[in-house]
Amino acid sequence: MVNKNDCRITVIWIHFSLIFGLALIIVFRKNVIIVVISVCCILLTGLPLLFIADNKLEQLHKTEINKVIVDRGGIINSIDLSDSKLSPFSEESDSGNKIYKITYSRSDLNYTAWYRGTKVINDIHAKPSKGYGEKWIFLE
Repeated sequence: MVNKNDCRITVIWIHFSLIFGLALIIVFRKNVIIVVISVCCILLTGLPLLFIADNKLEQLHKTEINKVIVDRGGIINSIDLSDSKLSPFSEESDSGNKIYKITYSRSDLNYTAWYRGTKVINDIHAKPSKGYGEKWIFLE
């Protein structure tokens, strides 16, 4: 299970490394070597942290999906990240959302559900500043 404090620390570290790197670039903008080193440091620390944050976000979404399906009496068969164009959310999603297709079973019957999660890592239930809020569609 993902700890929300870990997610916040990751986001804070990403912001810190970007701001610190940009400050170095601005202060030493006439020294090309320091600018190049600063850009490399930003990329070397920032990109892995972005991948870590994205992975933690997916873990938070999957934890929420498991909770909701189990609360409905279901057993999850699969959780797949889906292209929004291939989902019921094709008209109601953008870059601020992640779409999941969930197949689950209940009472020996198979069902499909769709989950539109937000990319707000510190609160996946929050309405994002851009995009659409969290939403479920159950095909039963």
